[in-house]
Amino acid sequence: MKKILITCGALIILLIIGAWLYVLVVGTPKSVEDIFAKFGNGGDSIPVTPRDPDPRELDPTPVPVKLPALRQLTTRPVAGAVATEKGVRYSERGTGHLYEINITDGKETLIGGTTIPQTVIVQFSSDGNTMAFTTEKNEVREIIVGKLTKGDGGMLGIDGVTLPLGAREIGLGTTATTSGHIQYLLNTETGSSGYIYDLATKKSTSVFSIPLRDVRVLWGSPLYVYTSPTAQEDGYAYEVKGNKLLYITASAPSLMAIPYATGLMVTKHTKTGLITEDLGAPKYQAAGVFFNEKCVSIPKQIASLYCATPTNELSEGEYPDDWYKGKASFSDILWNVNIGSTTATVLSNFLAESGREIDVASIYVSADGNYIYFINKNDGALWLFDTTISN
Repeated sequence: MKKILITCGALIILLIIGAWLYVLVVGTPKSVEDIFAKFGNGGDSIPVTPRDPDPRELDPTPVPVKLPALRQLTTRPVAGAVATEKGVRYSERGTGHLYEINITDGKETLIGGTTIPQTVIVQFSSDGNTMAFTTEKNEVREIIVGKLTKGDGGMLGIDGVTLPLGAREIGLGTTATTSGHIQYLLNTETGSSGYIYDLATKKSTSVFSIPLRDVRVLWGSPLYVYTSPTAQEDGYAYEVKGNKLLYITASAPSLMAIPYATGLMVTKHTKTGLITEDLGAPKYQAAGVFFNEKCVSIPKQIASLYCATPTNELSEGEYPDDWYKGKASFSDILWNVNIGSTTATVLSNFLAESGREIDVASIYVSADGNYIYFINKNDGALWLFDTTISN
């Protein structure tokens, strides 16, 4: 205890001596603030060595981010789309609501809030102003067609009518003079008939009648039809002239027809498997399987298409039946097919570039041929492939 008392006393004496020396050297502080100032709180500033300015501070312009050529545009499911001058216009599956995406800045805008329930497919005219909405309720399909109108608050509305029940194989005018004309097919007692409905006059005109019912129609000039494709039966392709059918190819199972600006390609099953060939000359033949829904003609090119073809081995199953029925899903590759020079160039392996299996359900192209839009059948999302960007 005695040692502790001696130690404490010594410490007190040292503190008193230290305080006396501080007052002797510095002087008596005038305030509490003076005490803290001497220890650096608000005291003299410390000189700082100047540094060279960061170049980013001199030029605040953001560095542009290089976008990939292949990219997903939507997460919501899409019923149909059309290329516009600035990007793409599309309709949402289920509601029919209309949106536009500006490719330059990536901005998405709701432009039409008219709800068309149970919308499953939407087709647009080339100018994007005439549309056909296919709705499905309790396995009954109805088709509403109409033109865009100016609505309240800058939104667009739909001035539309319902086509006769059973209408199918819809086509829309592809030129300024045919915009507002909707083509469709109806079954009759003896086969089927094709009609054109004029939105301006609200009248339908019969354009052909044929003794076949289960056909797909390739609207245009010339006008083609081919029997609904199936691996179970031989299929046929015809050119329609008036009410006459002209054979244009030999029969074969799984026959599908794909039009381009100046000709026609067909996919069919042969002894060696599924092949695709051009019906004109020179002959273009490919081992790949080309679906009508997966190909689109390249604008201003008379014999070229963008096509998505499956990488899957198609030796098992029935095609195209299994794909149309939803029993099979593909992982596609995008091609630039030049029929005139009998060449094909791979533009994108979707799985390799995105890590996603993309099964193209429908495909569209911009007027300049630079932008390819397509819907992934697996989830309904809309994608873009930009041909101006090199990978």
